Amino acid sequence: MSLNCFTVVMSVYHADCPMLFQNAVDSVLNQTVKPTEIIIVADGPVGAGINEVLKNLSINNVIKVIKMDENRGLAFARKLAISESSNELIAVMDSDDVCVQDRFEVQIQEFSDENTDVIGGWIEEFNVYPGDQGLIRKTPIDYESIYRLGKWRNPINHVTLMFKKSSYNKVGGYSELLANEDWEMISRMLANGLVIRSIPKVLVHVRGGDDMVKRRRSSRQFWGEMRAFKLMYKCNYLSLLQLIANVSLRTAIRILPISFTAYLYSNVLRKNQH
Repeated sequence: MSLNCFTVVMSVYHADCPMLFQNAVDSVLNQTVKPTEIIIVADGPVGAGINEVLKNLSINNVIKVIKMDENRGLAFARKLAISESSNELIAVMDSDDVCVQDRFEVQIQEFSDENTDVIGGWIEEFNVYPGDQGLIRKTPIDYESIYRLGKWRNPINHVTLMFKKSSYNKVGGYSELLANEDWEMISRMLANGLVIRSIPKVLVHVRGGDDMVKRRRSSRQFWGEMRAFKLMYKCNYLSLLQLIANVSLRTAIRILPISFTAYLYSNVLRKNQH
């Protein structure tokens, strides 16, 4: 496996902001170690602004743009991009986030250990510009800690992932869920003994905002979580007791006031860097 060749997969859809999408792609193109391939899937029809960005990007021979006739969701778009990739190493990127400049350089080094299947890292959440909130989502670093935490919450910041395509294919890739398709796939990887680790460093600046808590309390999110938990149980990652506890916890969170949920999310599940 060549450590010098890797693919970045992205998707964009009609509700994305053209400027933020361009910024996200620029942060990929301006890396200290640059990808040899970038595959962008337009998930259904997009507006004139996004189309203009895609048109300009398609001039770059490193970038391949795939346009879909209908919106099929993030999991399907990522699956399509990965199936079209020509490299063994795959990096995930969202359409409105910003990579730190040495993200890929740092991650690629970890694959010098041939037993490594997946590498993630920490994220910093911001509202307007990186660093304006100082909220960092730190995840466990070692496999054992990731395995334990994964039974209760997503133990990996998915937007930081880099993984082997062969490892991804081994577990069947993403399930097409309403939500939590990333956590569910990670659970199958862990259940199948794949080696997952995280780097104790911020790799991606992630756009948060007030809408994030509302999205996480939505009915779409809830039913996506319920199906994900069912699949986690089915692959023998969750015990029956853990399945019941997770379902009960997620149900209770939606009954509590949104202000409490926002406090929990910002002050308990995130760490302030100041």
